[in-house]
Amino acid sequence: AETSDKQNVFYHLKKHKNSKWINYKSINSVNDGNLANSQFLFFLISKFIPENHWMRVSSHLNFVFDIITGIIVYIISKFIFISHNFFYPEIFCTIIYLTTPILMPINGRIMGGPKARSFGGLLIFIYFLCLFYSLEFNNKFIILCFILGYFIIISSVFATQVFVIFSFILFCFYKSILIVIPPFLIFLLYFVPGMKVKEVINYKIAHFKFFYKTIESQFVSDRNNLEFYKEFLLFLKCKRLTWLAYHKISPLILILSFPIIFFIYEDLFNLEKINGFFYFCKLITLSSIITFILTSFRPFVMIGQAERYLEYSAPFASILFINVVDNSNNITILLFINVLLVILNFVQIHKFYINQTLAKPHNKDTIDVSNYLKKEKKIIKV
Repeated sequence: AETSDKQNVFYHLKKHKNSKWINYKSINSVNDGNLANSQFLFFLISKFIPENHWMRVSSHLNFVFDIITGIIVYIISKFIFISHNFFYPEIFCTIIYLTTPILMPINGRIMGGPKARSFGGLLIFIYFLCLFYSLEFNNKFIILCFILGYFIIISSVFATQVFVIFSFILFCFYKSILIVIPPFLIFLLYFVPGMKVKEVINYKIAHFKFFYKTIESQFVSDRNNLEFYKEFLLFLKCKRLTWLAYHKISPLILILSFPIIFFIYEDLFNLEKINGFFYFCKLITLSSIITFILTSFRPFVMIGQAERYLEYSAPFASILFINVVDNSNNITILLFINVLLVILNFVQIHKFYINQTLAKPHNKDTIDVSNYLKKEKKIIKV
């Protein structure tokens, strides 16, 4: 494997090959203990994909899951947009979702091997669809929500955060106890041996503690520092403008990651309940915006990169956009902006990897340690 990400993925896949269920134990590692970042996807890949195809095939699963989400968006749109101001709203809705800059470009999704990011996004989308059906039509669907919630927590740590935070915000609007039943029941599984929930929760608590103690050294800790705004507005360092826009200044991060917000913000804050499903889409999107704002500032930066929460509301925002747009011109404009920003993302990612390739080599001590580890017969994970 040519990158540390892929080495990490291969380590987990190899570990699960002969495991009967998810295995969080560190094997052939310098330190013993559990590495309980949700690994259900690794378990599935190790069981259903031949070992010699693990990296080649599974790397592409990231955008395959996005495409499956897009297909579900298409099917839903086909039913809810029966009559509209323009032709084929379901096609436009799907394209708008798939070109959302926070999801793209594709090469950014497949670098480093299979990850739970897009898989978690698919599970979250299906979960909230089932939750809506439970709230509006059939309460018994809450059982399916519980099952999906369990697979979310063993599949993706970040999706678990979305699952909990969005559920809390939805509860504040809906005032329905049904919304908090699945998270409550799932966290009770903490006390059930073999369900692998206890390990994930303990891992996340330990991660939060570590992040809090080392927050000064974390990349996102200084986001929205006033000095960055000054530097950007006064063009003090032109070479850093795109870096500041993508990583340090939240309003610009929002624009570059989620430009659809420009077209739906007026309707987004009109909380009059007209159509049940569109109102639900509105609240999911609003939940992501609220979470984005909160996690852009201390102390909540420790909950994760703020813009990633927007990713989980993208399918709902796309449906909401098609509902509120009154002509095809706005669709054309948004598609143009999306594609333009995707290209910019593509350039930024390749610029980053080119700079890494051209960077100065590691110091002698690092090279000596690396050479020593290469001589070891065992696979060592540091």
